Amino acid sequence: MPFTPEQIARYSRHIKLKEVGEAGLEKLRKATVTVIGAGGLGSPILRYLVGSGIGHLRVYESDKVDISNLHRQTLYVTQDVGKPKAEIAKQRLLAVDPNCDVQIFNTHFIPRTALDCLKGSDFAFDASDNFATKFLVNDACIRLGIPFNISGVARFDGQSLTVLPGKTACYRCVFASPPPKASVPPTSTTGLLGTVPGILGSIQATEALKVILNVGNALAGEMLVVDALNMIFTKIKVQRMPDCPACGDHPKDLIETFNYDV
Repeated sequence: MPFTPEQIARYSRHIKLKEVGEAGLEKLRKATVTVIGAGGLGSPILRYLVGSGIGHLRVYESDKVDISNLHRQTLYVTQDVGKPKAEIAKQRLLAVDPNCDVQIFNTHFIPRTALDCLKGSDFAFDASDNFATKFLVNDACIRLGIPFNISGVARFDGQSLTVLPGKTACYRCVFASPPPKASVPPTSTTGLLGTVPGILGSIQATEALKVILNVGNALAGEMLVVDALNMIFTKIKVQRMPDCPACGDHPKDLIETFNYDV
């Protein structure tokens, strides 16, 4: 289906890029991207994806807007406090591009339904704030062969890793299992600079666009570590582990057997 004059104008800056053009824009329009979490990381991911022409977005978010969210979660405003994030996110995204197919799920992302939630995705994101969900996204995406990105933030720092199943190291190759809950205090205790999720979320959105368009080099086989306080970006090589229970030579049925405690 050809692009309308309005769409040509809307995405003109992308069309001018020889690496994108109308052919690339068509890839974005056909793509389905699933985002687990619509908070500090999810806000920039979703805003940039809808603005970039992604045709189908799935959003899993069960929280309501809290006033403490507003310093970093850019999809929401003061009047949204107490309202479901998923519903507000859909309103804001459709206000940017009413032609985007935005599906929201005001529910937890849990092992029993994880595979069904992700099926059909061309790319997926962990934008959650807990390790259990990150490992579940990792294991489910690998099972389904879906490219994905997992990122995290704390204080002035962030990390980002893109995984191409069957080709590159996964999250479990770097971190074997979730740390004990008591060992990692939440940002409500340690604090978080509000701009850091914006930096990491923008990087995450860029990773999806590159993978879908098949341009550039994704953060696959490399973990990006961001020190925003000193504005230092460091790439750390990560190797696929042959004995990794998720992506190794003899993978296990982790979703059925691992205690995610989500």
